[in-house]
Amino acid sequence: MHTDMCHYTVSCLAAQVRFEPQEAAAYHASAACSLDNGELLTVQINGLAKFPFLSLESSRIDLGEVVVGQTAEAYVRFGNHSPVAANFTLTLAGGSRDDVFSIQPSRGTLQPNEYSVLHVVYSPKATGTFSCRTCTLATAGGNKLTLTCQGTATGPQLRLSSRVFCFGNVRSGQSPSKVLYLENCSNVPLVFEFLQDPNGVFALTRCSGVIAPRSITHTAVLFKGTLPTNYWQRIVCLIKDSEPLAIDALATVYDDSSRPPPLLYKHIESYLAKVQAGGLTLLNGTADLTTTTQVQSNAQQQQHDSSSSMFNVLGQMPPSTQQQQQLAGPDSWQALFDGVDAAQAITVSSNYLDFGSCSRLQPAEPCSFTVSNNTGAKVLAALLVTPWQDPLGQLGKVAQVFQAFPESLELRPHSSATLRVVFRPPHDGVYYCQGLVLLAGLKAMRSFRLAQDAEVVPPWCIGIMASGNTFANLNPEYSPKVILSSSNITFPPCRLGEMVHQTLALLNKGDTPVHFKFTAASSSPIDIKQQQLGIAGAAPGVGWFGPFGALPSQGVLEPKSQKLVALRFQPQHLDMAQVNLTCIFNNTSANTTCVLLTGTACEPQLSWDVPDGQLFFRPTCIGASSQHCITIGNISQVPARWCWVVSKKLQDVVIFEPSAGVLRGFESTQVRVSFAPIKQQVYNARAALLLLPPNAAAGAAGSGGAADDNCQQPTSADANQDVEMEDSQRPADNRQNSPTDFADAEKLILTIIGEATQGALSIEPADGNFGAINVGYPARRNFQLTNKSNGVLRYSIELVNHAPELIDTEGAECDFGTAVAAADSNCETQHGSRDAWIDEPEGVVNARTSKSLTLTLLPRRRGEYKLTLNVLATTLPQQSSHPGMRSILAGSSSSPAAAAAGPAGLVATVPSYPHTSTAPAGSSSGSSNHKYFSRTHSTAESPNIMAKDPEGWLGDAAIFTAAGAAVGSTKAAMPLDKPPLAAVSVTAIACFPALLVKDVVSVGLPKQVRAVQSVSVGLTMRFAVGGYQMNYLTPRQVHRF
Repeated sequence: MHTDMCHYTVSCLAAQVRFEPQEAAAYHASAACSLDNGELLTVQINGLAKFPFLSLESSRIDLGEVVVGQTAEAYVRFGNHSPVAANFTLTLAGGSRDDVFSIQPSRGTLQPNEYSVLHVVYSPKATGTFSCRTCTLATAGGNKLTLTCQGTATGPQLRLSSRVFCFGNVRSGQSPSKVLYLENCSNVPLVFEFLQDPNGVFALTRCSGVIAPRSITHTAVLFKGTLPTNYWQRIVCLIKDSEPLAIDALATVYDDSSRPPPLLYKHIESYLAKVQAGGLTLLNGTADLTTTTQVQSNAQQQQHDSSSSMFNVLGQMPPSTQQQQQLAGPDSWQALFDGVDAAQAITVSSNYLDFGSCSRLQPAEPCSFTVSNNTGAKVLAALLVTPWQDPLGQLGKVAQVFQAFPESLELRPHSSATLRVVFRPPHDGVYYCQGLVLLAGLKAMRSFRLAQDAEVVPPWCIGIMASGNTFANLNPEYSPKVILSSSNITFPPCRLGEMVHQTLALLNKGDTPVHFKFTAASSSPIDIKQQQLGIAGAAPGVGWFGPFGALPSQGVLEPKSQKLVALRFQPQHLDMAQVNLTCIFNNTSANTTCVLLTGTACEPQLSWDVPDGQLFFRPTCIGASSQHCITIGNISQVPARWCWVVSKKLQDVVIFEPSAGVLRGFESTQVRVSFAPIKQQVYNARAALLLLPPNAAAGAAGSGGAADDNCQQPTSADANQDVEMEDSQRPADNRQNSPTDFADAEKLILTIIGEATQGALSIEPADGNFGAINVGYPARRNFQLTNKSNGVLRYSIELVNHAPELIDTEGAECDFGTAVAAADSNCETQHGSRDAWIDEPEGVVNARTSKSLTLTLLPRRRGEYKLTLNVLATTLPQQSSHPGMRSILAGSSSSPAAAAAGPAGLVATVPSYPHTSTAPAGSSSGSSNHKYFSRTHSTAESPNIMAKDPEGWLGDAAIFTAAGAAVGSTKAAMPLDKPPLAAVSVTAIACFPALLVKDVVSVGLPKQVRAVQSVSVGLTMRFAVGGYQMNYLTPRQVHRF
């Protein structure tokens, strides 16, 4: 049999379906496939589209204060809560643009119900800068989240063992010294430099260096004065990336022919205090510097300085009160750039003498400057030129490189004189740079017989820098090896009229000295000024390049040394300013490096999220309140000080919380606006958000949005027609301050519209008859509280006792702890020994809604209970955490007592009154239905009260008004003057249940007892009270048989 074999080939065709939904919905579709034989194959396709949804763990990250040179990190968790994958991107939305924040990852994909973290790194660059950056985390088709990162850049902290070094009376030729300890209180290395010539009158053995983190070093302050007179000099210590510190050094030199009056630090404080107060410097040749300020004596100063030197053996920081005390007069940056003497009693025409390139074989052209006496007395001035130490010669060999002619001069009142300085270099191919000191003092200060102690005036020391070199006929054979700490320096933003500072470090890694000089590019349209007026205390050598200043602008870097340059930005226009400074080394154009200085000047500007400047409140019942939260933000880079001012119509109606504060750059805060009407009407009035001028309050910018108690606020004198401010205008917090001119203050006008309605509360049932209840057992009754008005109403419940008619005055109060615990374990623990309470005595009822309340009555004595449940309207919040709410007792005669009473959340309560105190006024009046009951009152103190309630049967449950609890046993309650909105009469009759003794068991009864013999017997009785079995053990008593 032959069989044909058939072969069939099976093939598959794959089809790809692409699903791209345009909206979130369920999709159903059918796909048909047509075959050659006409057959159709149908496939059902179903799809579900969902929006992705992201969430952030926190919307704001505050990295706090971070020292420049360190970094701070934070992690924020975010997740995808949708059933679909979410592709997210992180973009920078606004805020500071200083690139100090780094956030990763910037993009990615989160699977359904997956979580990830954002890594935030904060690397501050400029000390004193507050950075705030806003980022947006978004997903396609989903939601957008905002993440705000903020941080403050701070510098390392240096602590000095003493700020004042008083050498006292020193004989000419002696060189005393004192030890100065320096402690680095930060976690980064600290670079410091004292701007003082090492060969000056006051010299330091170590003028610069680096202090390791959390470590201490020391230096010695030397005095080398020889001229018999008084000496005082303020020495500034520059600190890298931080504010400078200064020390005061003073001494009195005498010899056999001259004895000046001793100079004490109190004389310096007295003079600077008078100068700062705006007093005239010196008139008619006399000085009246007496001040009432208490200062330290010379003996205390010397004792303090000597005690500090005892700690060098232990290597510890000496305890110093001077470190915490600021020096008298200008300090920090002001003393460095502007000097100490604001009166400018003695000035010089130039404090920098540049001799340029000279030859030692030919005398250089002398440099001269003018000394001006701006006082009304004769002045003696001398230019102190210390010998120059030759680094190429023998150890200890000195040379007089700079000389002054004449060495001293006498200046008449309001006169001037000229001093010439010559340059005599001893070597070729050397850079010379030396600090000179012009010492000037009153002629009357040359002898202690010519001046009383109150007339002693400190001298004026003006620093002068002299420089020159001997490279006139030859070029330096070495190339400089100098490194700048940064090539791009950004100053913190500031206002017009303000000044901000930064520091720049120059490091010489070579073995030869290097001369440096800052200059600006010739194409820069700025004014270049290398010299300035010399003032006492100001450091010499400031160079100005438009709005930027550099100190020193030129100098000499010693081998293997580091020098700090102070930079100042003083804006002239509201815009960003940039200057590209060129630092030329060794006066050779081939050896240059550049540093870009950037500063921004702007004015603060406020914004809010109120559309069209109108804020609407829903209808609010009288006695209640409504709240709105608005966000105000500072959209500028500088701090903005603000406060709210309300018109006369909104006084005691609208409350802002906080009412004043400070917002740092690009910072925002929320303000709660509370509307609490006091009479039925439609309120339509204005309030103003004032942007206060910078001189309205002193101090630096605080935390963002925090209320500032020191902020000076406008008062009634600050009339403002735009907000209808009349004579009764007050700040939003009603604080009283001295009148200040705020006419030019910028403001945002807020129109507040709200309607006050009459509240309508009802309570059902109107009768609260409990009937007969057992003593010691709680009974409950539910009441329905209904708000029939269109506004939210805040209520409080008041329970008022009415004098009982039938009470068991001889019955003792029973302890029903066991029965109460069996009935309700929470009654005794939560409410103590009270007889009645409401589960929620204070709260809020929304418009057209009802609320259920439960009244619990726990009688503790036999008798008839008569109570009245009053429903009152109140403006106190339900919880003390809600700010901006006013007490209902405000303005009433009893409000002071109520305002001083108890914790927040109590409604109309006053403190307890012990036996030695007096009850509140009106508490004993028989005409009032509100009575006070407390077991602490005696019959003599409260006759009417105790006559109505001699046994205190209602205990402390007469008036329960505390939020969430009744008035305690040591507190009484004060009634409200306003009539109740609703009232319910509550009655109950408390009686004892029948007792059934089950059996009696004797304990210790002897089997045989003699006649007329006494024995001690204990009995145990088992009885039932209302179904609960109890054991009662009687004490052992004497029984006769």
